[in-house]
Amino acid sequence: MIKDLVAVAHGTRQLQGQLVVKSLINRVQNMRPDLRVHLSFIEIQSPSLGQVLQQVPNCVVVPLLLSRGYHISQDIEETVRKISPDIAIADPLGPDPILAQILTQRLIDAGVKKQDSVVLAAAGSSRFVACQDVEDLAELVSFYFGKTVKPAYISSMTPYVGEVVREYKTSPSSKVAVATYLLAPGTFSNQLDHCGANLVTEPIGDNDQLAKLILTRFEQAQ
Repeated sequence: MIKDLVAVAHGTRQLQGQLVVKSLINRVQNMRPDLRVHLSFIEIQSPSLGQVLQQVPNCVVVPLLLSRGYHISQDIEETVRKISPDIAIADPLGPDPILAQILTQRLIDAGVKKQDSVVLAAAGSSRFVACQDVEDLAELVSFYFGKTVKPAYISSMTPYVGEVVREYKTSPSSKVAVATYLLAPGTFSNQLDHCGANLVTEPIGDNDQLAKLILTRFEQAQ
């Protein structure tokens, strides 16, 4: 029997972010019509992960998260273990070369040049391992883009995005681009609009590459 895929997103109050995540999950379902795909949330939105798992015990949980932060080690794992130790939890989506390629293409499409300074903006976490994940992703983007991309954080960790942007802009000729390492629009992406950079790319969003990565994580956890 094929297990169901239960995707678990953070959740947001912003309609645009809600629509992006819903559209992404619809894309995953369309790619695998033989698979039952469910969407759940850690907070803010419903249904919660616990509510979905009560109805769908034969499944693999796929976190729609970009690093191994607090939500993985606490919220998701604790919820799953309370319901059934047999439910598999897939790795988070990041870091992964596919995400780095998406971010690199966003920079190229936005007209960012090799002489420009580039900051990778991540949400931040209280978990050091999450910081390592972001640094690994920044190294991948640096490789694909062909110049050093410095990681920075919107909250919880330093250096903060605004601080790094200001540091780069001390040179009058320096243009600064921010590569947004967030899944969907929301509070954090809104904050990046005021970070002082010359250009801020859109969140990763809904696309075929990301949908395929979700399915890859599902298969890896089987």
